Amino acid sequence: MKIALVREKVHRYGGAEKNVVFLAEGLLKAGHEVHIFAAAWDDPVAGAVYHRVLSKTFLPFLKPLVFARRVAAALAKERPCLVFSFERIFSPDVYRAGDGCHIEWMRRLGGERGLIGKILIWLSPKHHVILYLERRLFADPKLRHVVTNSRMVKDEIIRNYGVPENRITVIYNGVEKVPGPASPETKAALRRELGFAPDDYLVLFVGSNFERKGLRYLIEAVKAVPQAKVIVVGKGDERAYRKIAQRNGVAGRVFFFGARKDVDRFYAAADIFVLPTLYDPFSNVTLEAMSHGLPVITTPDNGAAEVVQGGQEGVISHRLDIGAGLKTLSDRDVNEQMAKRAVVKATQFGSRSVIEKTLALFSVADS
Repeated sequence: MKIALVREKVHRYGGAEKNVVFLAEGLLKAGHEVHIFAAAWDDPVAGAVYHRVLSKTFLPFLKPLVFARRVAAALAKERPCLVFSFERIFSPDVYRAGDGCHIEWMRRLGGERGLIGKILIWLSPKHHVILYLERRLFADPKLRHVVTNSRMVKDEIIRNYGVPENRITVIYNGVEKVPGPASPETKAALRRELGFAPDDYLVLFVGSNFERKGLRYLIEAVKAVPQAKVIVVGKGDERAYRKIAQRNGVAGRVFFFGARKDVDRFYAAADIFVLPTLYDPFSNVTLEAMSHGLPVITTPDNGAAEVVQGGQEGVISHRLDIGAGLKTLSDRDVNEQMAKRAVVKATQFGSRSVIEKTLALFSVADS
């Protein structure tokens, strides 16, 4: 079968982008002809045919619409048997809602920024372009099936767009490997390299877009746990968050390392992982942290919280209550027990299983 996969950017790191690679490799192994439609990519999948679809426009807020229209034109020329899209485009056969439900994200962001911020969000042309594409996508009679990576997003799509429940399948994200916790010797060596002491209580945060990922709440919580030091890995407005740390009197305990490709080293060095996100359909880094033996603290607004049993592999907490979780997990015995359970849980979510479940949908969508 000639199958088209659509994602604006495709690479082997990140969430949805990496899933495109995994799915393409799985489809090729199953004997399908795979065509990938994207604006940019690196390290191409051997055997897949790539089609460059430029999304550039002189009005940046129109970028998602421009990409959708150009993809539609490119697909009309190639005429694949089935279109599986990771983006909001026109008339895919299957849509994987890995970016969540945009209307819900706007509501959460509006609640975070207050009345004036909320008004500005709803006046933003960028948000309205995405909403237009989202509404049109879910109302399109050509859309046969939707894949979500959490029950949270499935419920949001049903609630906001009325998509029948039997046309939505939840397939949680997976991890490529489960390395488990680093040895005490490796952990100590990594800490020295990063500038920390072997007995420091290291709290790891991984994520870009610091506002969406709730970094402010972690910084504010740390002041109640004097022994904690925060490692921040990811891209964001460091300057603004350094000021937040200064205002809370914890500037000397928050360390920014920028965007990194060697995130595994930070997982291995840390004691716990914290993501006080405002909205995440399913944060891959949550599962990755668990696979390295890190107990996690995250919010119910993270779809990945559905695979974390509170009190077993970590703590599910409101953003304002993060400090309590930090205190709980500072106990070495509690931490060690949760770490063991986190590794066991991560083994249940391998990337191979994700691909197998996704491949099984193709027969349904093609019928």
